[in-house]
Amino acid sequence: MSYDDKELERYKRDVEYLEAHYSELLQSHPDQWIAIYDRKVVGTSPDLTQLLDQIQSAGISPGVTLTEYLSTQEEVLILISGYFSPPLGRKRPFITASLEFPQAGRRDPSLASF
Repeated sequence: MSYDDKELERYKRDVEYLEAHYSELLQSHPDQWIAIYDRKVVGTSPDLTQLLDQIQSAGISPGVTLTEYLSTQEEVLILISGYFSPPLGRKRPFITASLEFPQAGRRDPSLASF
């Protein structure tokens, strides 16, 4: 397994850790940024810049951590992604949008696709 594959697998485990422990992390770190690396919380702060400084001080590159804001406010996030084909490309461009309800742990990826 290459280094990149190992890092991707570690990052996936960090995402799974966040999802599995979201409620307790939100309770212990409300309205704060949190950084997770190797299934461990490696920093928290209400200020993102301070969190990045904490991570670097711990000898971890911020680019390899899972960083998330744990908000106590009910938020609706609209995520948009798409593929834009080249002018003479054969692939059809698309855009998808989804709603996220972080506190409820819900996503609706089928909101729209066009």
